[in-house]
Amino acid sequence: MKKNLLKFVCIVCSFLLLISFSVGCAKDKDAKGGGTEKQSSSSDSTTQTGDDIAPIKASLMAWSVNRDNTEGIKNDRILAYVKDKFKLNLEILSADGQQEKYSTTLAAGDVPDIMFAWTGMESVQKAAEEGMFLNMNDVVSKNPQKYPVLSKMFSDKFLKYYNDIYFTDAENFYGIPAPSQARYVFGSIIFNMKEMQALGQQMPASIDEFINLLRVVKNQSKMTPFTAHNIKGTSWSEFNWLFFQPQGGSLDIAQLNDDEKITTRVTEPVNKDIWKQISQWYKEGLLDREMFTKEAYYHLGEFNGGKLFSCAGMLPYDNPIMHWWFMDFPKQPGYTQSDAKIMPFPFKGPNGETTRNAKQSIQISGYVHVSAKTKDPERVLSFLNWLFSKEGQTTVFYGLDGIHHIKDSNGNPVVIEEEWKKEKGNWNQPDAAYWAPFNIVTFSGHIYDVEKAESWFDALQKSQETIDVYTATSPQDEYLAHGTEITKNFIEHTFIELPPYASFRFSEAEFSIQRKVNDLCNKYFVGFVTGQIDVEANWDKFVKEFNETGCDILERAAQGYYDKNKKLYDTIK
Repeated sequence: MKKNLLKFVCIVCSFLLLISFSVGCAKDKDAKGGGTEKQSSSSDSTTQTGDDIAPIKASLMAWSVNRDNTEGIKNDRILAYVKDKFKLNLEILSADGQQEKYSTTLAAGDVPDIMFAWTGMESVQKAAEEGMFLNMNDVVSKNPQKYPVLSKMFSDKFLKYYNDIYFTDAENFYGIPAPSQARYVFGSIIFNMKEMQALGQQMPASIDEFINLLRVVKNQSKMTPFTAHNIKGTSWSEFNWLFFQPQGGSLDIAQLNDDEKITTRVTEPVNKDIWKQISQWYKEGLLDREMFTKEAYYHLGEFNGGKLFSCAGMLPYDNPIMHWWFMDFPKQPGYTQSDAKIMPFPFKGPNGETTRNAKQSIQISGYVHVSAKTKDPERVLSFLNWLFSKEGQTTVFYGLDGIHHIKDSNGNPVVIEEEWKKEKGNWNQPDAAYWAPFNIVTFSGHIYDVEKAESWFDALQKSQETIDVYTATSPQDEYLAHGTEITKNFIEHTFIELPPYASFRFSEAEFSIQRKVNDLCNKYFVGFVTGQIDVEANWDKFVKEFNETGCDILERAAQGYYDKNKKLYDTIK
């Protein structure tokens, strides 16, 4: 299945908040610090604050931060740089357990001065509607020269288009978009190759070969044969990619076809036979049972720890993330990084079908919001103007100039690895590919230069190259070449480029229906797999209950949003 494949929207039943036409999010980059005076060269995007102004406290809620290293955080040089330059004494708050944390925080009216939130979260949408976030354009439009990056972004017609989609208000900006774009993300399987060789086996090329391999592992190895990222049955995208789509089935709640009509495929008869297959695999002990029982199940951690022979994952073409995912694997005695390999091609079904992956040209992963009650909006926006500039983004991924990185002859940053790891280690992430508190700017692993580009949209389109921070001062990570080769295979056989208008958010009433659909599917799917619900005897009952959830309302709503957004997009092209 190549480029003439149907355009589609992969909405697996586990996606709770937003119908998205993209299949993944990417993360990660690196940082460190030391005196702040060394990063003195300011671009036009930076705003210098007078030395006679006393710093004020401002809270910033970020995700993937650990605050246990109190001494390191106290001496963090990037925080010191921001305090000196913008007179902001940032208090970094953790958004771990994000959805619940955001909901409880916003319900109490306790909005941090600066916070990142994923697109489509109901609590965030409600907070915007209730005026809890600052309308940044009110401040920026009064003095655009002071905020050149934000001013350019807020005047971009395409950004207004996305603003209209997510906040139903094109002109008022209650958040700064944190985009991800041009990312190839695919579902594949990671294998423990050392165990593979010990068993005298090789990489499978079909579902049948894969299952036979798992049977060998079950009978001859102490390792659990296979798992996927599945927390008590609430994530089915990897099962969809690996086992349903190659066999002509689909768990897509909304699929966009060649005729641009959206259809639901969850209850198609072919899916019944595939669920029966998977239930048999579970009965044989080929699937890790913990993925259906644990509240939090870090499957990559289990794999890196030597418990699992193979695990599925949404794998990004991004060298730093590949490095981060597998950085613990070589810590096992006698193992090297090359002992973990990714299946380099998608499974093909009996009719030559394979998985389908979408690559959306631009998707807004989330927004950075500012509290309407923040003490000094101008100071906060000056900081954000810098953070979204090329200089600020470079700091997120490479640290401070002269402290965490130096410039090569072409002006590109070269990491001083020891210093950068030390700074990232303040947040217990020395091997991450970014400085954790500020990883709210982009989820593409790219630096996009708004100032030099014609527009925000143009800047994103031009930032196609993946940042590779593991160069110059450290050996090139072997997963760069590994990932490149694998990505070529998946691009050739599975990828569809989706248009920029192929994403939207549901209304609160539609969200409620989507939750009902997800809850019903998860109940039945877990039951089907574990044998608690007999597939053959209960399939018609499942179909009947599914049709009664109101999924047809979601289907019509999705079609309406798609048609509306396409029309709006066509008018501004």
